[in-house]
Amino acid sequence: MVLSLEEDTQNDSADFSIGPTRDGPLPALQTCMETWTLDAPHLTFLQPAVSPRPPWLRIKAQSKARAHELFARLPQDGLAIVGTRRPSRRALHDVHRVLTQLSPDSGRIIISGLAFGLDAEAHEAALKLGFPTIAVLAGGVEDVYPSAHRELAMRILAQGGVIVSEKLDDHSKPWKGEFLARNRIISALSKAVWIAEAGDPSGALSTAHWAVNQGVDVYATPFHPSDAVGAGNRKLLLRSQAIRFGRPRACVRLGLICVYARIHRSRKHPQWGRANKNCGNCCETRTASADP
Repeated sequence: MVLSLEEDTQNDSADFSIGPTRDGPLPALQTCMETWTLDAPHLTFLQPAVSPRPPWLRIKAQSKARAHELFARLPQDGLAIVGTRRPSRRALHDVHRVLTQLSPDSGRIIISGLAFGLDAEAHEAALKLGFPTIAVLAGGVEDVYPSAHRELAMRILAQGGVIVSEKLDDHSKPWKGEFLARNRIISALSKAVWIAEAGDPSGALSTAHWAVNQGVDVYATPFHPSDAVGAGNRKLLLRSQAIRFGRPRACVRLGLICVYARIHRSRKHPQWGRANKNCGNCCETRTASADP
């Protein structure tokens, strides 16, 4: 999810990463661009989900066939990962660790917004681990925002990913209101939305709001009450608007291996993320009586 400067929160940590950068000109890459209306066969799933409905989606990919291939798998295989522009080291580690623990046959498509912080980390982790990834922009597909992620956008395309926008003008600059409105597309393309870390207020909470209204499952990493960086996550969990990410049943639904349950275990709060001793190597061995 792309978050504008207006959506930042003072509770966010100043420690964040935007992934690797490379010097020199960007390599030449042959791509194609198409305009799809929502009545196209591969976008029919968006019609009841997205409101207000965009009249079209602008698609940029290596080829028309590749774009059709990925969208044919949505929303079933879509996993949106969104969060703060200034994540803590813990959140950055979680994104990489969780994607590393995805079941090999999960076939997930990672969806985010190419912004600084957790969006970029989600895309970077997906590229590193060989998962296809889709970036949904608030501006035109040729005007990557932030501009520092233009090289990342090229690598997404080079590895078979897709750039998406509802802006027909490929060089259109994003304006403030379009960042939050664009989040409804991120959630609608997904089977589940994971709020990895969000303060309160945070633009990531708008993605969760859209997802709830669209009937998309929302997951939130639990944070201790003393951790201000996770205030938005706690808000979602306390209001029962999200499923606690890391519980065995949540892991099963996302195709995650049970080892995630040990990520948030700590000396101070050892009960957090406690793994079931009888679950073995995979959450799928849990019985129906597992915690939701």
